[in-house]
Amino acid sequence: MASRQNGRQRPADKHNNPFHDFDLNRILAMDTPSIDVNIPLIEKRMSAFKASLGMYTTMNQEEVMKRRDQHGQELESIREERVRIDQEIQKYRLKEIALAKLLEEERQERKHSEEVVAHSNRQLKSLQEKLAAKEEESKKLDNVLDQLKKSKEKEKRQLDKQASQVAKDVSSLELMLGATIRGAGDDVLRVVFTNLDPKDPEREFSIVIDLSRQEYRVPEVSPPLAALHTLLDGLNASRDLYAFLRRIQRAFATSLEVP
Repeated sequence: MASRQNGRQRPADKHNNPFHDFDLNRILAMDTPSIDVNIPLIEKRMSAFKASLGMYTTMNQEEVMKRRDQHGQELESIREERVRIDQEIQKYRLKEIALAKLLEEERQERKHSEEVVAHSNRQLKSLQEKLAAKEEESKKLDNVLDQLKKSKEKEKRQLDKQASQVAKDVSSLELMLGATIRGAGDDVLRVVFTNLDPKDPEREFSIVIDLSRQEYRVPEVSPPLAALHTLLDGLNASRDLYAFLRRIQRAFATSLEVP
C-alpha cells in the first residue's frame, strides 16, 4: 500500500508488501496460471492489522470519551454560566422594573409639580393683573382725592372768605340794628335786641329765625308779637332779612308803647 510524504508517493516496501513481485502479465502467460499466496504472512499482517485496528479503535473510543467528558464539562459550565447569566438578567430586570417604577413616580411628581407651578404662575399673573388694576385704581383715586382736596381747599378758602364777609356783614348788621346775632343751629339765627326799653336798657327782645328751608320760619319770639305772621310773610316774599329785622325791632319798640 502506497503512502504520501512531502507530496511524493513512497515506493512499496518489499518486506512488508507480500505482492511486491506480483506480475499479472507474467502469470497470465503461464500454461497454468496460479498465484502463490503467502498465507502465513497475510495472516500475520491481518493479525497485526486487527491489533492495530483494535488499538486505534480503543484510542479513538478513549479520545471520544475524553472529548465527550470535556464536552459535557463544557456544556455543564455553559449551563451554569447560562443559569448565572439568567439570574443576573432577572436581577437586572427587577432593577429595571423598580427603576422604571421610580422614574414613573418621579415623572408623575414632576408633572404634578409642573401643574402646581403652572397654577401658581396663573394665580401670580392674576394677582399681578389685579394688583396693577388696583394700583391704577389707586392712582385714579389719588387723583380724585387730590382734586377733591384742591376743591375742598378752594371751597374752604371761599367759605373762609364768605365767613369773613359774613362776620363783617353781621358786625355791620349788629351795628346798624343795635342787636346781637348768633347762630342757634344749622341755618338758624338768634337775634337779640337791647336798648329798646327806656326803663330797662338791658332788657332783651329776641327772635329765632330758621333759614334752612325755602320758606323761612320763626320758631321762637320773645316777647310775642301780634304782627309776626304778617312780617314773616313779607320776609318770605322779599327775602330781605335786614328789612325784616328792622321791622321786628320797630315792632318790639311799638309793643312797649301799647298801654
